[in-house]
Amino acid sequence: MSKGREWRSRLRRARRSPRRSPRRGPLGAAADSRRRRGREPVFSGRGPVLAALVLSAALGACNAGAQGGTAAEPVETTRVDMPRHYRFAPMAIRVTAGSTVTWTNSDDFTHSVKLRTGDGQVHNVPPGDSVSITFDRPGEYPYVCTFHPHDMEGVVVVTAASTS
Repeated sequence: MSKGREWRSRLRRARRSPRRSPRRGPLGAAADSRRRRGREPVFSGRGPVLAALVLSAALGACNAGAQGGTAAEPVETTRVDMPRHYRFAPMAIRVTAGSTVTWTNSDDFTHSVKLRTGDGQVHNVPPGDSVSITFDRPGEYPYVCTFHPHDMEGVVVVTAASTS
């Protein structure tokens, strides 16, 4: 018998053999051998699913806290960055009447700035570009990215210019 035929013959016998290695479960554990001895596998049931849900809820809470939500204290600045991860930084700013606010897109995707009040004009901002809007009257001006409205919201708080 040639070596090629001998090798194929051994392979066929190994496939038909009742003594096969046990199936491997998560992390390389021999899941079948544990069942045969009357024990449950280490990673069975609802445990991993429950752990994943708890972990994702905890991470979601951390993310919401990091973004500050809509109740974030306004920061005094005239510049808003659009960094990676679909957000405005800072989310809430405070400027005086007559100030011009500039949004700069530092992300790899096009974003937009649309004031929810006023004319509702959409200002598209491709990666690396910026857009500026002047705020003449005091008030709160919420804005949103029309491409990512669930993730990217902010507000410009315009205060009266001091007369001193």
